[in-house]
Amino acid sequence: LRWLLDPGSPFYIRPRFDPALAAWIVHFMRAANREHVSRAGPILSDMLIASRELYEQLADRCGNGFGLTKRGLLMLCRTRAGLEEETRAARRARELDLPVEIVSSTRAADIDPGITMEITGAVFYPLDAHLDPRLLMRKLTELVTAAGATILWSTQLDAWRTAGKRI
Repeated sequence: LRWLLDPGSPFYIRPRFDPALAAWIVHFMRAANREHVSRAGPILSDMLIASRELYEQLADRCGNGFGLTKRGLLMLCRTRAGLEEETRAARRARELDLPVEIVSSTRAADIDPGITMEITGAVFYPLDAHLDPRLLMRKLTELVTAAGATILWSTQLDAWRTAGKRI
């Protein structure tokens, strides 16, 4: 929740008077608790696996024009406390049947020889994949326009709704 007010956060929301935004924030605050996160875990896990498969299919279809790489995710931990925190997250991932490996600094260097920082250990998520979002959006734009869709750039929701009624 603190991230909502942090301008450097990916979840930052510029404070302003907006009753709809205020209602959304209240709803978000009520839902942002351990119980909801626990209930959502299996669904999010299924979505993770399904979305990876769909990205792989899309990469095959378009010659991987968006840089999908499937090397996993290595969470590097400088401190023992950091490693303990990541280990708790790894346990939750295992409860959701996701493969995860808690690794020593030596094993982390085997996985990624480019590591230059001193670490206590790491957690490795082998199913994780990465892509270039700009290339993905460029490829999706090409695909949807080739399929006959019209993209309305720099529009507001009301303008989109109006345009949708004309189509």
